[in-house]
Parts: sequence; C-alpha cells; structure tokens
Amino acid sequence: MSWPDRGRVADHSFATSHAGGQADQSYEVRHGASRRHRLQIQRLQAGRVTPPLGFRLEMATDLLAWALLAAYVVHLLDETMMNGGFVRWVSTNFWPAYNRRMFFWFNAGAVLAIAASNVLFDLFGGHFVVLPVFWIFGFALHGVTVHIYWTTKQRSYSPGLVTSVLYWIIAYLLARYVYAAGLVSSVDFWTGAVAGMVLLGGFLTIGPTWLFPKFVSRQAET
Repeated sequence: MSWPDRGRVADHSFATSHAGGQADQSYEVRHGASRRHRLQIQRLQAGRVTPPLGFRLEMATDLLAWALLAAYVVHLLDETMMNGGFVRWVSTNFWPAYNRRMFFWFNAGAVLAIAASNVLFDLFGGHFVVLPVFWIFGFALHGVTVHIYWTTKQRSYSPGLVTSVLYWIIAYLLARYVYAAGLVSSVDFWTGAVAGMVLLGGFLTIGPTWLFPKFVSRQAET
C-alpha cells in the first residue's frame, strides 16, 4: 500500500481552492457589472447622469425633430412636383383663389417655425420638448386626414401622400423609443401630441379644403 504524495495533494488542494476563488471572483465581477449597468440605465432614464461620448438624453428627440424638418422639405417637393402640384389640386377642388404665393409664404413660415422650435429645444431641453412633438404629430395626422382621405375619396393622388409616410415613421420612433423609454414625461408628450393634432393637424385638414374657401365665398357675397 502506497500513501499519496503529500506535495501532489497540496498542489491539487491549492489548484481547487484557486479555481473556486476565481469562479467566485468572476461571479462577483459579472454580478457587480450587471448591477452597475442596471443602475446606470435607471439614472439615465431619470436624467441624473450624462451618457458617455457627450450623448445627452435629449439627443434622440433632437435627431427626430431635425428629421421632421428634412421630411417636411421632401414633402414640399412631393407637393410641388406630383400630379400637377398641391396648388393646382387645392385651387381646382376647393379654393380657386389659392395660388403659388400663398403656398410659398405659408411653407416658408412653417420651415422657419420648425427650425426655431428645434433650436429652442436643443438649447434649453426640458418642457421645450413639447414643440417638436407638436410638429411631428400635427403633420402625421395631416397625412391621414388630408392626403389619405382625399386620395381615397377622389380616387386621385393627393400631392404629398407618399412622403407623408416619413411623418408616420418619425411619429412612431418618437413614441416607441423616446416616450415609451421614459425619456419624455407623459405630460409633455401628450400635451405636444394632442395640441399638434388638434391645432396644426386640424388647421391643415379644414383650412384649405373648407374654412378658407367658405370665408372667402362669404366675403364675396357681402
């Protein structure tokens, strides 16, 4: 009968304890990193820390706000070039007095207003997020209540229909990755969205197709 070599037993015990220690340390490192990651996400959503590489929480909304302005410019090209243009479509079907000068000045003012709203939010953040949300959801509704509705009703392409898809994509991204992620408060989000749909969307829906033509016809009668 031979006794086990004491050196080998010691080496084996040391290796086993060392491996166990490494496993414990690895678990602690992973657990600690996971916990720190969760805390960082919670703090980011609460707005208490700044993300790395200079990325701010408002940056996602900033990008969508400027994407809306770009989409609006593309939308204007659609309304200018497709199916005779938006001016001819409105003047033929609803408002005979509508002309290119009205179209130009209204949309030039809208471009400046959107850009100013984006700059205000970019500089000050906070509750100014209502401004880009207002424009995004106002134009998103406009694409449905004007372009889809009248294209379906008249069975003729309403200039601006195709590029309205850009508004819907931006509105979805804002709701999904900004509001649902908790980066915008419910009060700010719904204030901007409802105001945009009621005021801007409502104005663009009934303004050139019913309100202004009716107003002009009443003035002509008097």
